[in-house]
Amino acid sequence: MGTPGALAVLHTHNRQLGFHPHVHVCMPAAAFNAKERLLRTKVQLGKVFAAKVRAVLADAWVHAARWLARASGGGLQGCG
Repeated sequence: MGTPGALAVLHTHNRQLGFHPHVHVCMPAAAFNAKERLLRTKVQLGKVFAAKVRAVLADAWVHAARWLARASGGGLQGCG
């Protein structure tokens, strides 16, 4: 993979000096893997991130389907 860098700044007030806590984050479009001496671009990182998000969503869908099947007594009534 690689280690992405990030810079985060906590702002506690807006321009009118009203209390408005928020965070600004700046991330580079690449990550460096020192062990393999590789630089990963944002396209490569985007593909890895998208694959991980899809895997998490697929796993959540399987768990939700199993829960719904148990909650409805083994089948979904009135679907289809």
